[in-house]
Amino acid sequence: MDGPLPFLHDFFFLLLKQQYPSHLLKIHIYSAYEIKRQDEKDLIQKLVEMKFSDDQSIKITYTPMEKSCPRLYECSLERVRMGAFEALLKELHGQSLKNEAILLVNSSYHLTNEKTLMVLARSEMNLISPWISFKVPDIPPVHHINVHNSVPKNYRVIKKQSQTEVKVASKKDSNNDDNEEVDGDGEEDDDEPEYEEIPDYYEDIEQQREQVVMGIANGIYRGGPLLIRGETIALVLRALVDCPEFSQKKGEQEEKFTHWDMKMKSCIEQKKLVIASTTYEEYGTKISDHMYDPEDPLSELKLIYTSPQAFARKYVRPEYYEQLNYTHITQFDQPCPEVFRIKTFNRKFTQDVIDYCERSDLWGPGGYSDSVEVNRSGDIYTETHPTVDIQFEQVGMFEPWLQTVHHLLFPIFHTLYPQFDFDVVVEDPGQSFIARYHPNEQAYLGLHNDASTYSLNVALNQRGVDFEGGGTYFARQNCSVLDSEPGDVLVHPGQLTHLHSGLNTTKGTRYILVSFMQP
Repeated sequence: MDGPLPFLHDFFFLLLKQQYPSHLLKIHIYSAYEIKRQDEKDLIQKLVEMKFSDDQSIKITYTPMEKSCPRLYECSLERVRMGAFEALLKELHGQSLKNEAILLVNSSYHLTNEKTLMVLARSEMNLISPWISFKVPDIPPVHHINVHNSVPKNYRVIKKQSQTEVKVASKKDSNNDDNEEVDGDGEEDDDEPEYEEIPDYYEDIEQQREQVVMGIANGIYRGGPLLIRGETIALVLRALVDCPEFSQKKGEQEEKFTHWDMKMKSCIEQKKLVIASTTYEEYGTKISDHMYDPEDPLSELKLIYTSPQAFARKYVRPEYYEQLNYTHITQFDQPCPEVFRIKTFNRKFTQDVIDYCERSDLWGPGGYSDSVEVNRSGDIYTETHPTVDIQFEQVGMFEPWLQTVHHLLFPIFHTLYPQFDFDVVVEDPGQSFIARYHPNEQAYLGLHNDASTYSLNVALNQRGVDFEGGGTYFARQNCSVLDSEPGDVLVHPGQLTHLHSGLNTTKGTRYILVSFMQP
């Protein structure tokens, strides 16, 4: 663990699920950074104390290394990882390694295939790596009218513009010199940011895998865990510790290899050792720390685009996947006519969303009048049918939430509404929000139509446990939905046919997540 990364719990969960005899495993955790989050500290402590049975236990040793590198940004990544190699080499000194094997795996690589360790162990190769997927998930871009400070994917800014608002240039615009912005006076806009394309290292990896016959091959290692067997263990660790690629100081000379795994490969090959790779299957995924705040345990809510599998394992209910196979609307639960219920999120997701909004304390005034004037982030305007709510745009959750809708709900929407093309999701960021109902605040919402073609209503807590009363009433259908579980998504037309109201909450606090959708 050489730096703060998201979904650390998922990393260990997948590691402990490996189909390998647990009594043969010893796990050594080397952490090169100071763990500050209490939930991560609790996780490490739980792992160290874990016993699976009296006769089968996994020995887990935790070695914090922050004394040698108290501030990660002051140490090179190479120095940090070499510290772990040095500690491991010292621990193994004098031991017979003939019948031993070590799997070196960084916490950024999640072993999603439960057979990975067994496959590597049975390969009988002295140095072998499982094939790891570096694919960027294929999620359609989100289209709406208020994108802030975005840079096109696979591009970086090489000249920043002086104005506060950043203009987004498409990939086409970035490479076309004839596409120049002209202002109202017919002059070129000198403040337009310039972009240059970043070489896609991981895309190159995936293309190489497609050209390789499935099996075990040499010379194609491009990153990921390494299993080292027997006396080769000491040779590899010593090669890494003594490697000039890592001992070179920053600024001494131009580095030949910019990617850490390529430096490691170079160090090993200098000792005439060859890394084999097994490509029969994909054995894991690379986790990105983009948009991750290591001090904020709730920031993983934003990471479905960069880490969709880890996000799903943490936040999605098992029942969700069965619904992906439905082919007709009659297979879906309909608590009221043309009101579909999709079992999607688990209680961890709903509680994290509640906590994320409550700590911001940006709740709008709400009220029982037909309209109210509100001031959100300096913008004063009139809201009709107001609720005590927080807009996702206010707390930085608008884009991540729309990506969540794209990734998890669009496949189901295509079954529910096959006549629509789901390209545009939300035209106004203010139309995705968390509403709160409380007897002493705003207990209900009168009959109204939504400003949408269809609406999403996600239950965030439990009727009869967290609050009494509440629910949604549909007037024309004369039907109420009272039994939604946390994480259930109600989908219904927003206008004309489905006039509805929020029923009176008599005790406790009811939370719901609402999105007005435009296909």
